[in-house]
Amino acid sequence: YQQKIFLLFNEFTAFKEDLYNSFIESVGNSVTVDLYFHNYNRKVFETLVNEANGKYTTYIIMSGKFVGIDSLLS
Repeated sequence: YQQKIFLLFNEFTAFKEDLYNSFIESVGNSVTVDLYFHNYNRKVFETLVNEANGKYTTYIIMSGKFVGIDSLLS
């Protein structure tokens, strides 16, 4: 089966670009990775997480400092 990863970063920075590139190198070619950014916008964060629900095998989420998101993430 094909592993599909939802990767949600809080913002685009040079560090996040390096992190992403290292991550892609480590997971290899047999994995699909979809990268998104929420830029600390809670509405964007919630929409992206809700729309991704059930569509991926793995979820990696940098939520930032949002509070009260436990139910959304579960």
